[in-house]
Amino acid sequence: MLKGITKSGFNYEVTDERLDDYELIEALLEVDTNPILLPKVIKLLLGESQKNELIDHIKVRMAKFQ
Repeated sequence: MLKGITKSGFNYEVTDERLDDYELIEALLEVDTNPILLPKVIKLLLGESQKNELIDHIKVRMAKFQ
């Protein structure tokens, strides 16, 4: 399991099961040439709940700069 906090303060946790997902591996291989896959990679890494938390975190951070 991976746990951490980004520089902006987002707490995340990635389970071993998510890291062992072959679909994640395929998406990671393609994301460099197809950046539209980034949301899929985020969802596969974090799951739906943490993905939504990340989106909210980004919205709050962006609002501070407007």
